Amino acid sequence: MTTSACRSTQMPDTHINRTPQTTAYPPRPIPSLWTMGGALLSASVAYALCLLMHYLLIGYCGMALYGDVIFAYQALMVTGALLTMGTKHLVKNHLQACPSPDTDTHNHFLWWHAGFLTQCLLLFSIVYALLVMSFAFADHVGALQLDRFHIAFWTLISAPFFAISMMMTVYFRAFGHAFAYHFFANTFVNLLWIAMTLAWARLFPLPDTWDMVLFMVTQSFIAFLIIIVSALFILRDQLRTLIHFKAPLEIRPDWTQGRFSTLMIDLYAQLPVTIVLFCAEIAGSPESLVGVLSLSMGLSSILMLASQAIYHSIYPYLDSLIQSKWRDTTARKALVFANRMTLSLSVILLMVFILNGHSLLAYFGAHGPSTYGLFTGMLVATTIRSFHRPLKHLVIASHEETRRTGMLNLLFYLVLLIGGLIMTSYVGALGLVISYGIFSACQLGYLHTQCYRQYRHAVFALR
Repeated sequence: MTTSACRSTQMPDTHINRTPQTTAYPPRPIPSLWTMGGALLSASVAYALCLLMHYLLIGYCGMALYGDVIFAYQALMVTGALLTMGTKHLVKNHLQACPSPDTDTHNHFLWWHAGFLTQCLLLFSIVYALLVMSFAFADHVGALQLDRFHIAFWTLISAPFFAISMMMTVYFRAFGHAFAYHFFANTFVNLLWIAMTLAWARLFPLPDTWDMVLFMVTQSFIAFLIIIVSALFILRDQLRTLIHFKAPLEIRPDWTQGRFSTLMIDLYAQLPVTIVLFCAEIAGSPESLVGVLSLSMGLSSILMLASQAIYHSIYPYLDSLIQSKWRDTTARKALVFANRMTLSLSVILLMVFILNGHSLLAYFGAHGPSTYGLFTGMLVATTIRSFHRPLKHLVIASHEETRRTGMLNLLFYLVLLIGGLIMTSYVGALGLVISYGIFSACQLGYLHTQCYRQYRHAVFALR
């Protein structure tokens, strides 16, 4: 799957702790190589499963249909994030900042959030049903042909299931079930896709568009069922308390504020990838271009997974930097250590992939110098994006900076969409990849500027 489809970034893992903290900063050990190694091992397992899924899916349905399926999944992830309306970060921040004995506040929040999500999902389902009925009528009178619609459109019928599954994994994290969160966010999806690809190869040996639509809808529904059943077991105590809570609902104003900003954060990983594939789908040629770009993103996703694993292990130290106004010496050392690890690993991986790119692409059935050029460009762009994680975490610690960052990111996305379409039309696929790299560098530069303005320290210090 692509970078976000590998679930490295499809579930945002930003953890902001806004609870008050004293000014004393007791000495703590910085993360050791063993700690980082364990995180990187987990990322490597997720990447290996991702590669296996790509290999099986390309072998089953071919590069062109594979690209359509991956684009449909990206569109599904973006739609799922839109349906949650930026409340994923709200869930994590509220439940982690609220004192654990204060179960009444938890229950008020959970009932409000359940009602809010139900309204969003019902509204989407009604609008989608009306669209399908309108298009069906237009097809009946000969105004358009439904069988020419992209897989992505029909896949959206499962968006409510996907949104609920996504939110349940966030609740696993918020209630302290870290293993369940990482399993369902990183490993589970790839395992499910591998199993379903093998099953579909037996059921539909020569797949067409409708076979893959059924594939996408079925995987969303199965994932929904498995995650819901797991939640009934893992969160049984919280659910029992919630069901027996009878007090009148109280809604706090901060629950309904700032959702646009957090929505932009939720879309940070998925939307740029979706825009790139959309530009290739609309303005690119040949038909297999989307598949080649999807494969390139999937192969280069190890850079994002490694960065996520390293920086995730120092998020508590980043919180300490925020709360101490950069005075926590141990936290600064932890950030420097993570920067060195990420930079070293990124350079090593980048060189390995560039030197062995032709052989690796050929293993997946992608050949030619143009394909290698796209893969190399995507490697560079992904390397740039892999350094966004600590910057994003530090910038969104401030509500004011979060809103400003959200607005600027929306502008960046619009520029990428328009510029990507123009570059694809007049320059070709390589122009699209260059646009993606420039977009990633501009976002990185903006976030670094925001961090320096706010904290007066360079985030990527190496000493």
